[in-house]
Amino acid sequence: MTVKEDRDIFEQKLQVEAKASKEQIPDKEAAWEAERKKAKPDLNVKFIYAYVLTMSNSERHKSMGMRLLNELIAARFNVEECLYALAVCLYSQTEWRECREVVDRLLRLNPDHRYGNELHLFVKDAQAKQDLAIGVGVGVGVIGATAAILLGAMLGSGRRGR
Repeated sequence: MTVKEDRDIFEQKLQVEAKASKEQIPDKEAAWEAERKKAKPDLNVKFIYAYVLTMSNSERHKSMGMRLLNELIAARFNVEECLYALAVCLYSQTEWRECREVVDRLLRLNPDHRYGNELHLFVKDAQAKQDLAIGVGVGVGVIGATAAILLGAMLGSGRRGR
């Protein structure tokens, strides 16, 4: 398979997870709210809640999930998986630069992280496509501006000749 085909499959999985997370959020939120009241809360419950939040289509949920993941990373809990979940969330928001930074951080910890390496390829591919689209847009804009200037000059010189 090509990187594009793999990336398309990955993005389809993200869409499926987004639909599933909508149903799971209330249960995972209740579980975390109950857990956090304990003297020694189980951080895995927090991780699961954060993960489900980051898979949501809601920007508010994604933001809250990323905050929880960053707290878990600061607590040194399941750092690799927290970084991966954070990177996937950033990818889903098309935050290519930030996603790549997080994936690079993950791969510095574990260069053999299979999903991290795949995500690294996907984000590079997405970034290249975005850069190409921006380049084409700038090129079209320059051509349009040049054509407008030339047309204006031709019309202006045509009026002077009368």
